[in-house]
Amino acid sequence: MKQIMKSELYVIVALTMFISVILSLMGTENVNAKEESFMVYPVVGGNIYFDSSTGTIIDCDSGVTAVTIPNDIDGIPVVAIGKEAFYLCDELKTVTMNNNVSTIGKRAFAECTSLANVSFAEGLKNIEASAFIHCDALADMIIPDSVESIGDDVFRDCDNLKHVTFSKSIKNIGSNLFHLCSNLKRIDVNEDNPQYASISGVLVDKIKRELLFYPAGKSDTSYRIPDGIVNVGKEAFYECNNIKRIFLTNSMKSIGENAFFQMNSLEEVIMPDSIEKIGSGAFWGCKSLKDVKLPNSVTEIGNGAFLGCLGLTDIIIPDSVVCIKSGAFSACRNLVNVEISEGVTTIGANAFYECIRLKKVEIPESVTMIGEDAFAYCDSLK
Repeated sequence: MKQIMKSELYVIVALTMFISVILSLMGTENVNAKEESFMVYPVVGGNIYFDSSTGTIIDCDSGVTAVTIPNDIDGIPVVAIGKEAFYLCDELKTVTMNNNVSTIGKRAFAECTSLANVSFAEGLKNIEASAFIHCDALADMIIPDSVESIGDDVFRDCDNLKHVTFSKSIKNIGSNLFHLCSNLKRIDVNEDNPQYASISGVLVDKIKRELLFYPAGKSDTSYRIPDGIVNVGKEAFYECNNIKRIFLTNSMKSIGENAFFQMNSLEEVIMPDSIEKIGSGAFWGCKSLKDVKLPNSVTEIGNGAFLGCLGLTDIIIPDSVVCIKSGAFSACRNLVNVEISEGVTTIGANAFYECIRLKKVEIPESVTMIGEDAFAYCDSLK
């Protein structure tokens, strides 16, 4: 019995070794095949590296200063700039693309801080997320008519970017596209674009009902939302630090999430009686904001809507409001007087958290729920 088991064990060991050898040989063949597909192409300052099996530029030497992407390499069309292909190539100054390139991959030119000139070609369809993030030298971008999609964060933190023109074919623009582009002054859109439009350099949807993005580099100190706009979109005025006064139009119904996020110079917001919803974080961190009169049309004040608005000293919650959501006025450290009107039913958790100068709040009988720590660390409250 033991002898039979021993024989079976030898067979199992032998089979295992045989299979391991076969797999090893197969792996070697795959590696060799992969290596054979990689090609080197000389450019100014070094080489770029090409995967002939996918038609993709995959890497470059750190000293590369100028690149003209050829139509083909050894007869194989170059159709894509791959993920992080030129990432951190901080000597790169100029890129010229061919008509075959249809995709620029994620972070393809991220952190190319000297890149000042990019010439796109017709044929390009997709620019993926963060493709040009933190390209400080870029100043003017014209997106060709062939481009249909631009991913999230594509031009984020391009501090010198001043002007962008979108083509007629773009169907999808990602979020956070121009965050921290503090010198961006104008966004233009081809008039034949079916999805987007521009009003005086401000990006809106085609039917001009939603304001999508206001360039942070515009020098105006006051701004009136154009007539017809119903909603200010998510992060539309993200860190627009030149504006001191905002006039919302009578057609407006809602203020989107983080719409006026950290506008450090904003002092006053004029709201019409049409506003119904103030979204989460709408005025988060607007530390100079001191004059806000909530109209008697507002029904909801979102989470953290006025969090950290250090300039606020007085606020009246009108009787149209049903819910003051979590953290709505948290860390408003100079807020002294709060008047909550009859009609409010819910005061959310941390709603007035750390309002250290808040002295008096009268809770109306309509309130049926006060969340945890709604008035925590309100040290002056009596």
